[in-house]
Amino acid sequence: MIHPLVRDLYKRALNVGRDYPLGLPYVRKQWKQAIRNVDNTPSCYQQQQHQQQHQQSQSDPQQSQHSQHPNTSTRLTERRMNPSHHSSVSSSSSSSYFSVQCEREIRKAVGKGRFMIREMIGVIQLKKYRTMHRRYDDISTTTTTTTTTTNNNEPTQNDR
Repeated sequence: MIHPLVRDLYKRALNVGRDYPLGLPYVRKQWKQAIRNVDNTPSCYQQQQHQQQHQQSQSDPQQSQHSQHPNTSTRLTERRMNPSHHSSVSSSSSSSYFSVQCEREIRKAVGKGRFMIREMIGVIQLKKYRTMHRRYDDISTTTTTTTTTTNNNEPTQNDR
């Protein structure tokens, strides 16, 4: 599930990317790559891994615990013998820490993404300016020089 701020940012990037000089497929590929990059929000990915490990330990505790830590058999038997001794308090506090940390990292990454969208808009405006400059400035310069040269070759009213 994707965070609403991230989804909104991605939609903005696609809307802006339509006019991007390298094209919409390039923008889509780069933004997907940036959104899926673990380095941008590491605690969110740690939270997902933590939840997956927790689900595995609940579904098959002996299998998942032995595959990760071979010396935890004593903890396993203690949990089986005393089911009320489940570490729900520590997991809830750690998951709340993960969610707060994850939310903070997401908001920071979205801020950087909004800056990148402004940069993309600047590149697009520069491209449009250069195109218009090439298209219309060349025409106005050539027409101005041709009219001045034709006027210089013809005698004026004062010369007659």
